[in-house]
Amino acid sequence: MIAIQGSGGKSTILKNISQYLSLQHKVCCFTTTKMETCQLDFVQKIYESFTDYFNDKESPCLAAVGIKDQVHIKTPMQLLDFELLVSEKAKNIIFVYEADGAHRLPLKINKNDPVFLPQTTHVISVIGLKCFNQPIKNVCFRSNLFLEKYNQVTNKKVNEEQIIGFEELEFARNDYIQQWNEWQCNWRNFNYQFETKNNQTVIQHVFNQIDLVEQNTIQELRRKYANDAFGHEEIIKIVSEWF
Repeated sequence: MIAIQGSGGKSTILKNISQYLSLQHKVCCFTTTKMETCQLDFVQKIYESFTDYFNDKESPCLAAVGIKDQVHIKTPMQLLDFELLVSEKAKNIIFVYEADGAHRLPLKINKNDPVFLPQTTHVISVIGLKCFNQPIKNVCFRSNLFLEKYNQVTNKKVNEEQIIGFEELEFARNDYIQQWNEWQCNWRNFNYQFETKNNQTVIQHVFNQIDLVEQNTIQELRRKYANDAFGHEEIIKIVSEWF
């Protein structure tokens, strides 16, 4: 089960890796928060519940589960669904889910998110490089909280006019990749508490939107973060090695 968290192209990465995996596996996409309906237009069928999905003996190789309204696909999750996702019926299915939102901005700070599931085996954290060399106020979801935490951690006093550079990217990246380990097994604002979580979950960071920055910026980031992925092709290659 793959969770995708962060900002700056999560939904496109979900689409690309799901389509790739569906060539050889059965794949089911969903969100633990909400997504725009159009972001799941690549799947063959959308079910309103996991019960409906598992009961359909002819379910396609690439499907999604979620409750639709005019604009959004929302989480279908109830306690029964958690049980289904660890049942024998789910054994040969790869689940890919989006765990948070960023209002289409390339940078964010968390607040009661990401919304993880305890059986997650892989976490992909995403930062969109569209934020680089831009003022925090223009490119960051919850910019006030970002600044509050950034100033506390770095002992600085920057404001919303601060330009995103390598130091700010490092702060955001480190904050993103710590989310799984810091997660206290709570579900959606602490209204349910899981007993435990997977302690062998693989965490992979990807810098997305790499065509929007200069090559010397990419080279510097590669030097600093040799194990990170850069762009869609590299993250798909890594995912192909997982399954």
